[in-house]
Amino acid sequence: MLLFDSGKKKTQQTQQGRYAEFQAIVLAGFGNYLYPLTEDNNLPKALLPIANKPMIYYVLDWLERAGIFDVMIIAQQSGEQKISSYIKNIYEGKLKPSLEVVRDEHGGTADVLRSVKDKIRSDFIVVSCDLILDLVPHEFLDYHRREDPAFTAFFYEPSKSESGNVTGTSSSKDDSSKLFIGVEPTRSRFVYIKSRDDLDQELTLRMSLLWKFPRVNIHTTLQDAHLYIFKRWVIDLIAQRKSISSVKEHLVPLLLKCQYQKKLLEMEGINKRKTQENFQKRALEYSTTWEKEDDDEYPVRCHIYIFKNGFCGRGNTVPSYCELNRHMAKMSTGNRVSLTAEIPQKAQVGNDSMIGEHTKIDERTSIKRSTVGAHCVIGKNVKINNSILMDHVIVQDFVKLDGCVVCNNAKIEEKVQLKDCEVGGGFVVESGLQAKNEQLYRWKDGYALALGLGSLFNHSRNNNVGYVRDFEANVIRYYTLCDIESGKELCINYDEVEEIDKLFLEGFQLEEEGEFWSEKPANIDGMLGGFGSISNLDIKTSELFLSEYTRGKRGTRNMLRVPPRIVTKYACDCGAGIGRITKNLLTKMFDRVDLVEQTPKFIQHAQNEHLRQEVAAGKIGEFYCVGLQEFSPDPGRYDLIWCQWVLEHLTDDDLVAFFVRSKKGLRPDSGIICVKENVNVLGYTFDEEVCSVVRSDQIFKDIFHKAGLKVLKESTQHGFPKDLFPVKIYALAPESY
Repeated sequence: MLLFDSGKKKTQQTQQGRYAEFQAIVLAGFGNYLYPLTEDNNLPKALLPIANKPMIYYVLDWLERAGIFDVMIIAQQSGEQKISSYIKNIYEGKLKPSLEVVRDEHGGTADVLRSVKDKIRSDFIVVSCDLILDLVPHEFLDYHRREDPAFTAFFYEPSKSESGNVTGTSSSKDDSSKLFIGVEPTRSRFVYIKSRDDLDQELTLRMSLLWKFPRVNIHTTLQDAHLYIFKRWVIDLIAQRKSISSVKEHLVPLLLKCQYQKKLLEMEGINKRKTQENFQKRALEYSTTWEKEDDDEYPVRCHIYIFKNGFCGRGNTVPSYCELNRHMAKMSTGNRVSLTAEIPQKAQVGNDSMIGEHTKIDERTSIKRSTVGAHCVIGKNVKINNSILMDHVIVQDFVKLDGCVVCNNAKIEEKVQLKDCEVGGGFVVESGLQAKNEQLYRWKDGYALALGLGSLFNHSRNNNVGYVRDFEANVIRYYTLCDIESGKELCINYDEVEEIDKLFLEGFQLEEEGEFWSEKPANIDGMLGGFGSISNLDIKTSELFLSEYTRGKRGTRNMLRVPPRIVTKYACDCGAGIGRITKNLLTKMFDRVDLVEQTPKFIQHAQNEHLRQEVAAGKIGEFYCVGLQEFSPDPGRYDLIWCQWVLEHLTDDDLVAFFVRSKKGLRPDSGIICVKENVNVLGYTFDEEVCSVVRSDQIFKDIFHKAGLKVLKESTQHGFPKDLFPVKIYALAPESY
């Protein structure tokens, strides 16, 4: 027998290819908190410059040093062309990353992973493109290899910058984003995570958690680097459970709970998913020093890696992006001033600044603690301090910029003074303008000056001002939520609506809600559960949502661009109460309105008092004192069926049946159903007092599909108080249209 066989085996091995221990998935999303830096006229988030290098360069460099060559970049469609061009034509690293494009730009990070599940073949690393860290990659990877958990999460303690800010934090967000991280100290087990938004007034731990982990350290200063290593079977879990939308908000808490909740393990079928044997652990079992962990009953283990001695930060907000620029410019070891830059002797460029290629700077100009990109032209007597100028920026004479970010192709005319401002791509700042804490950028069909929070209103959760974004008119409309006394300050809340995670509520039973509502007063405050102050904003938002269908779309010079979709003859208000929506919205847009309400005293109040004028004017059709479980509209009667804050009292089966009957009640080929309801992020939340259930967006869409309805349009209500559920509006039509 020959020592070396023929080339047959060699050919088979070559066909099998090299085994990759890890795949890396780089998330290159839009960057909501970086707007207007990420608008269409500028750059996608992944290509925003940090020390004159694209943000994504640093992540790719870290992965290359880690020896991970199977890299996938996931971007949104809006940034596809620019990111693809960078990878093919500019990026000089050894990696050859593939680019995957997500068409649905409103999904979460887990939704993105679900879309590429068939291309994930091994354990995988998930990392955001905005992360920069100086950790030697193998320290983190070897930690994961040694512990071999279901996933390892990377957290870090932010460091103080020279300016006194905390580098790497989302400093534009308020203290509600603070995280409470629970760690079992002996083995660094990751057991608990909550944000301040998720807590009521106190932090509580489940007894099952404490039985499993008697010692838990709660950390309040750690920041999430959005760097994870997952086992391959986790992507199968994501693929099956469509309600998991976000890695941080949904997937991580689910896996943490699997460490100490038996029923959850059984429900998710975790044991069946763990089909691959850990050969390294099997080898260690034969070691005399190996200590067996008591985890046979709970096979899911989650670990945390806490990075303390070194730099780590994310550029996911404008302030943190600026801090990263300052830090990386200071730490840069290359040429701070490009050899092709033209700088006269009388110009001053600080040692802590960077100047890009072919940039021209005129006399008596001072640049300190700033980064200037390529092909910029800077005039005479200009002072630039603590700022970022991207490529092809023109700055004319006698301009002062302090703490500003100026995007590609922008022009700053003479004698402009800006402090702590963001200037969008291609925007022209007219001469003589003085501004502070402003965002100046160009909309698609014109210009806009976005005032900072301090310009009009104070920012507070106890807001008395709400807002509606009118995308057709390119304006923001503000409304008072209550009567404002003379001298009282105006407060607004621009934050994202709080996400409420109620994942595992199963097997609930809805009861009759009539007894609850019969005790409520027949007025606006009673209809809205004590939040009567939001009625005005609620109506205005709904009116803007409906106007596309009742009045059409208008373009420049108020010319009709898209004709109205529906006839405005007959509408139906389901769960009408005393007729709040009928009076303030539907009768103003439709010739006649029917009301459906099962509480007799509300019907009587609507007929005799609240809608007395509308009844006299012939604007009201029929009053149906019946529940939606029994309501069956006449075929082809309605152009619109409006359902708001009432469907939460129906079971899923009753809701599907109601929609099937409602379809028959629509005017053929044009009628629509509008749904405006509270939504969960995941699953169901059951309220025993009201006998109602709040469903997730995905559950609603599943119900729509079962009833044969398609979503024409959807929108989120903004400006409501923080302690309310998120509210979404859907426009629905039969799938046959």
